[in-house]
Amino acid sequence: MKTIKKNFNMKNLLIAVVVISALLIWDSFINFAAQSYELPKVSKCQ
Repeated sequence: MKTIKKNFNMKNLLIAVVVISALLIWDSFINFAAQSYELPKVSKCQ
């Protein structure tokens, strides 16, 4: 029982780390995309 519980906890921890890192990468990607799309609009207006 102990080994199964330990593996389950490790798996949950790994999934949590992957999800958090994916969210951080997605957030930074959206910010980068927003900046790169906003710059041409500003230059067109001017």
